[in-house]
Amino acid sequence: MRRTIEVLGYKIDTKKMNEFMRNFYKDKPRDFLQTKYFNLLYDKCLQLGLTLSKKEDIIWNPKNDWASVTIYSDLKKHEENKNKMPEDMWEKLSAFNRKYCNNPEHTLYIDKSEDYPSLQQTIDAIKNCGGLVFMPHLFIYGWVEDKEQFIKDLVNNYDIDGLECYYTDFTEEQTEFMLNLCDKKHLYKSGGSDYHGLNKPKIEMAVRIW
Repeated sequence: MRRTIEVLGYKIDTKKMNEFMRNFYKDKPRDFLQTKYFNLLYDKCLQLGLTLSKKEDIIWNPKNDWASVTIYSDLKKHEENKNKMPEDMWEKLSAFNRKYCNNPEHTLYIDKSEDYPSLQQTIDAIKNCGGLVFMPHLFIYGWVEDKEQFIKDLVNNYDIDGLECYYTDFTEEQTEFMLNLCDKKHLYKSGGSDYHGLNKPKIEMAVRIW
């Protein structure tokens, strides 16, 4: 079963990428997909005994908002959920998304494999747009057991140009592993604060690395 993984494309021809995106998503616009995920995730949360507001009372716009962020935000409004959810799920949206919603063995899992390009399709699209392929925050995927081997396999099996080595949730050891792997494989290195605007109000935009 395929899982969701994120890819960054730098220095792309945006016109070509927009054309690729329009063609790929022509039969499944953003609001259609996000509404589908919202309804699925809402029902799955209720299956777990979690408390949510009535659907009609949750204010969101599927053209702009993410279903998982909307559901998570509403879960956090109900304090009783704190005792019903694993600690990491309650504390971090990233854990809710990547460790639980992307884990086929968990009730919250949603199979999105038919809705998004595969990793190879994504890499090909970035390359066809003249871009560089970077893999971000590879240590954060909770469904991966051997994360170092997982990262090595990605580097060995796909045409990747660089890795995100500096990330807010990385340990010093994880950052060092990424830096050494980039040196060994002659890959570009990148970093960021994982700034996501209002979705992560405690994180500011990175401006430099000392």
